[in-house]
Amino acid sequence: MGRSIDSFSHSDQPDRRYFGRGIGTALCQASIQWAREHDYQAVLASGTPAGLFEFAVWAGGLPWTTYQKLGFVDAALDLGDDLPEWATGNSPPEVMESVRMALAAGRPRREFHSRLMVLRLKDG
Repeated sequence: MGRSIDSFSHSDQPDRRYFGRGIGTALCQASIQWAREHDYQAVLASGTPAGLFEFAVWAGGLPWTTYQKLGFVDAALDLGDDLPEWATGNSPPEVMESVRMALAAGRPRREFHSRLMVLRLKDG
């Protein structure tokens, strides 16, 4: 969004001017509408952990709370209490800093997992 070929020659970082403007939510809503029009039974999405903005940006996903506001429900997979691999040092420094801060604030390790979100479009 808002990027040109020339801008990629300077940086491949996301343009933060477009964050928080509802673009991702609008794209998700358009995808849901397309799925309805094409007779899909459900839409699945991987919701990133809520409150970990840097991870959501890096992973290119929406927080599970955004999907929940759109009517998705959590598939309720038990992922245990271990940190996911991305939170153990396999992420960019800004993501790892947000992990360190969240852990220091007492956030439970199980809350770092992405969630499989499901929006049923039909009974079945």
